Amino acid sequence: VQTMARSRNLSENEARAAVQSRIEERNQPTEVLMQTLRAICDLCADKAVPLASHDEDSPEKVALMAGLGTVISEFPVTLDAARAAHRHGMLTAMGAPNALRGQSYSGNLSAREAHAEGLLDILAADYHPSAMLPAVLILAADVGLPAAVALASTNPARALRLSDRGRIAPGLRADLILAEDGGIGRVRATLVGGREVFSDGLIGAPRVTQAELV
Repeated sequence: VQTMARSRNLSENEARAAVQSRIEERNQPTEVLMQTLRAICDLCADKAVPLASHDEDSPEKVALMAGLGTVISEFPVTLDAARAAHRHGMLTAMGAPNALRGQSYSGNLSAREAHAEGLLDILAADYHPSAMLPAVLILAADVGLPAAVALASTNPARALRLSDRGRIAPGLRADLILAEDGGIGRVRATLVGGREVFSDGLIGAPRVTQAELV
């Protein structure tokens, strides 16, 4: 209650009422929850909004979510769940921090293990966005840079039906980064729609020779 009051700037009574409302929602009969879930999924399907499910821990849950029309399995908890997602034609997404660390902080499926099994399709920033580039570089050691970069570009765009981005090709958006691939990587410049929105100032700068420094 106190955490919600602080984070949402609520009085203690308002926060208590909000917490109680959440508890009541979660304690609704399964039939009511499924009706609500189906209504949401039907609305998304009608609007062509891709759906993702979260933290599947079994093939049965994957089958349930696939039946509701989800196309992305976000953070499958087990290898069996990730395999089931692929059998149902879903793309799997896992956290870049997981891939960078080599393990899930909560003890769930390792992104590197999923990748080694051919079951990782998308890298998500999760709780640490700056892990994206180093995670791509780590996975590139096994599959090469183009395949690893696709986890953070082509595949997410395909999953979200964004046909105007995700690849470097004529007529597509030029959303690009210029980065060094040494160590954990370093972004030197960022372009959005072909327009530079960030630069560390070193790209295109005149090179200074050693002789000029002395």
